[in-house]
Amino acid sequence: MLLWVVSLPLNFDDIRKIHKFETTSSKLSVLPDNFYNELRDFVKKQQDLSSKSNLMYDKTKDLQIIKQVLEEIFSARKKKIINIALARSNKEEEFIPQLPWHEKKLYDNIIRELDFYNRVLNEMFNLNNKEGQKDLNIVYVKILSDIPSFIGADMKTYGPFKKDQEISLPYEIAKLLIKKNVAKMI
Repeated sequence: MLLWVVSLPLNFDDIRKIHKFETTSSKLSVLPDNFYNELRDFVKKQQDLSSKSNLMYDKTKDLQIIKQVLEEIFSARKKKIINIALARSNKEEEFIPQLPWHEKKLYDNIIRELDFYNRVLNEMFNLNNKEGQKDLNIVYVKILSDIPSFIGADMKTYGPFKKDQEISLPYEIAKLLIKKNVAKMI
């Protein structure tokens, strides 16, 4: 991994260097925590310059080039983050990258989903213990608003649930709550 020391405010040369590294290397560069804020400020500044310029064609073309370069950086970084998460999930590697906040959230969500997916396989082969007897159609949801007790189609009582509570439910019950916008999948 290569740590970038970017100039502040961010400039196009910094972006080009990051682009070159991300698109030519299999490694993931380490970007500062504030990278996406700096990037947003850079794009806004370029848009402002474009709107004030008399050379509308040139500035519009510059913005298109910047957008294309950024899309390629985002795409390359997403692929690398997914590959790192897969390697960790498959126990090939325990490396946890230093990532800006947005990318850390992506990485953590991928890891959580991969861990859940791996548990399904493990539970199939652990049928002799209680852990292996779990229903594989159980999903985890976060409650978005208070829900009183109710009886599901399986004639079991569910709830009451409080806002922000994270619970496991049978898939069909969770699907119904999500459809009514009172829960979301986690």
